[in-house]
Amino acid sequence: MIVRPVGARALLLELDDLEHVAAWHGAVAGLVADGLLVAPVDVVPGARTLLLDGVDPATVERVLAGLGAPAPVTDRPDAAPVEVPVEVLP
Repeated sequence: MIVRPVGARALLLELDDLEHVAAWHGAVAGLVADGLLVAPVDVVPGARTLLLDGVDPATVERVLAGLGAPAPVTDRPDAAPVEVPVEVLP
């Protein structure tokens, strides 16, 4: 994982793949639920990134460094296929 500051109040976590994004998303939610981390204003998952907006970067980096890497999420029984309708234009 690479942690990059984004402005004064956000961090971007660059991860290996979507499974790691899901794992870190869950880890951040768990830290917030346990009171170890102040809830970000916004959490934006991407294919290989997780943006934590509205946070104190130094605090988040310290907490995440002490956490260790969570196991990637490989089994998502609640994940259903998504159909995206498309229209073929002439």
